[in-house]
Amino acid sequence: MKIVIRVLIALAVLGGVIAVTWWAAGTSSPRTPEPVTAKGPSRTVAPGNLPELPGAAPSLPATAPGLPPGAPTASGAAPAAGGMNPEVFSERLHNILVNDAISHEQAATTLLDMLPAANVEQQVELSQHASNLLPDEMYGRIKNLLLDPTVHSDVKEVWYSDMLNRDPQLNVPLLGAIAKQKDNPFQQEAIDTLSIILNPEISDNPALIDVEVERHLKELREQEAEAAGAAPPAPQPAPRQ
Repeated sequence: MKIVIRVLIALAVLGGVIAVTWWAAGTSSPRTPEPVTAKGPSRTVAPGNLPELPGAAPSLPATAPGLPPGAPTASGAAPAAGGMNPEVFSERLHNILVNDAISHEQAATTLLDMLPAANVEQQVELSQHASNLLPDEMYGRIKNLLLDPTVHSDVKEVWYSDMLNRDPQLNVPLLGAIAKQKDNPFQQEAIDTLSIILNPEISDNPALIDVEVERHLKELREQEAEAAGAAPPAPQPAPRQ
């Protein structure tokens, strides 16, 4: 009999708990989600619906012989020790790469402008994306990245590999400059490449490198001029009837 009474009491208590829970659920309001705050500063829109990109456009100094105008003003500086905050870096990189309102040239310029604030790993990632977007006409910006001794060899490797696939009028002068740098990690590779392209006897002799590079560039210019000025073939006379 005592067991039955205990069971009835337990059931009564359980029923009371269920009733209170049901009443509370029916009267409480749903949780209002907290507003999402944007990370970083808002992006203003410039005339022509072109978003204003972070970082000021660098001034372009005088060009080196055989290279188009432009060289990075700050990208050759030693990288920041810690680099950018990983989340901020990923967000900025993503926003640049998916932004259809800017050209490839503008995206590449913005990526290059981020290099001074980035650590080595971030510089490598920025360089990989920028190299896919940078046209030959802007390749003069890359000279410092290949020649500045403070730029990490991992970053140089990205641009060295990209440079080899560029137009000879761009990569031959750069190969010549690298071949004359005894502290450049790619000096010997540049010499070996020039020995195939220019002269098997070439070495790290600066005078010989300059002579051979200029000779090759002159040949390329003459070939272009000849191709541009080539007269169309003369029409053949019609056969006699």
